[in-house]
Amino acid sequence: MAAAAALVRHAGTAAPLSLATTSFIAADETANSRELADDFEVELTVTDPGFDTVSHPAMDAYVAGEAKEGVGMGGALALADAADIPMAAVHEKISTVYDRLVDKEVTAPS
Repeated sequence: MAAAAALVRHAGTAAPLSLATTSFIAADETANSRELADDFEVELTVTDPGFDTVSHPAMDAYVAGEAKEGVGMGGALALADAADIPMAAVHEKISTVYDRLVDKEVTAPS
């Protein structure tokens, strides 16, 4: 999303822009998300999904640094937060979808 912001700024757009990410990306020094946001004059919203409070393989992988989100997770979490959707409800939905996907992969015929 920082690359998209860079393109928008390079095209001459001065309108306010925002970028939403998770605490995992914000804490990753190699991502430089805060510096990029400053460079492109983009408001940065960081949401902590609280995965460290849940024990589930999908969220444990994030906490262990084995997984990172792609485009959309930061925005989705920021929208959930703005809509006052509790992170516990987000955790439950992630668990449900993950478990359903893994179950289908494991039980799918060869």
